[in-house]
Amino acid sequence: MVKLKVIEGGVKHPEACEREFLSAFVSDTRLMGVVGLYIHWAVKQCEETEDLHQFFYLDHEEYGLESYVSIWKDDPEAVADAYQSMIGCLGGESVPLTLEEACAILCEYASISKAHGYALPAKTSEYLMLISEAPALSESARKELLRRQCTPIHSDYQLVNYFLMRCLGKDYEAAEILTDGHVDTHVFQNTDVSALCRNEIEGSDGHYICQSLVEEAHQYHIFVSEIRVKARCVTSLSLSSGFAVTPQEAAMQLARPEFVTVYDLAEGIGERLDIREDVEYSTIVSSYENGRLFMIFNDTNNHVDRRIFLLNGDVFGICFISLGGQLIAAAYSQNNIQRLERMLARGHSRLYMQVAAKYEFKEPILYDFIQSDYEDFEDFLDDFRQE
Repeated sequence: MVKLKVIEGGVKHPEACEREFLSAFVSDTRLMGVVGLYIHWAVKQCEETEDLHQFFYLDHEEYGLESYVSIWKDDPEAVADAYQSMIGCLGGESVPLTLEEACAILCEYASISKAHGYALPAKTSEYLMLISEAPALSESARKELLRRQCTPIHSDYQLVNYFLMRCLGKDYEAAEILTDGHVDTHVFQNTDVSALCRNEIEGSDGHYICQSLVEEAHQYHIFVSEIRVKARCVTSLSLSSGFAVTPQEAAMQLARPEFVTVYDLAEGIGERLDIREDVEYSTIVSSYENGRLFMIFNDTNNHVDRRIFLLNGDVFGICFISLGGQLIAAAYSQNNIQRLERMLARGHSRLYMQVAAKYEFKEPILYDFIQSDYEDFEDFLDDFRQE
């Protein structure tokens, strides 16, 4: 009998090749409820590539390991785009990690996905080895790793806003590190995981009264609480009152002006135009039936460090390219719309557009247009005025 021997041939798939850890970092945005994590590998003895870049978007409140992007090549432009959409938009700083620390964080968020019944992102085989077994970190090492994921606290306003966000998000571990260790962080027990939409702080010298507009499963409440602070630590929290409000009442509290500039685009250019090349901030692109939305974020979370906090204060501006051949730029302040106009005027897009109109609205209207059946903003406004 002739004995046959199978000889492996062909080119090895990159996933089957050995990897060598090069570097990793996480954003210091845990107090916002989400972090971005990046790992860079050298791929050994692979004819197709020498690099693997992995990006993870991690949500602590519900989705856990929410999104994953991989780049199997050393393409600086592709890596930069992935960084901006997955991590840069979070407005934090990058904190270096060891491979063990990165795996510990990923295991924590994979557990959150499992606990809430969410499937892990696609391409699981590329990162399964990172979450197969949680590293055995000591309690002190685990707490220190958590602290490194949290931005430094510089003011009482910043402390109070972050603390309420973590308490309402049921992220008690992160809330605890903002306290002196003797604070009951479970005072919002009658609500599920909630978002702090608006918070107004009154008081001084470490004694503050907060009026918080909170959203829970599309229901709105106002909570009045008393918070005491000493040496950048929360020392007490008590809930004075809480009551439901209608969506209309919530909208009145959240209302602010919207400044809009409408540009006419050269014929046929709208589908190819990418304003990310023109703006100086991290941008996320979303597709709608009547166009593409470019959400532009500030590069810091300084909006948390204010007496009146607004959840969407991290948004610098918005651009929407409609199927009707228009680019609609919008911002919530006159300063920001002027800066956005200057960016577009200096960028590549300027060759294909012309200012058609400028508006100031008492409250935001662009999202109504985006969610409508209209392709032309002017037609939308005409019918809106008649209504």
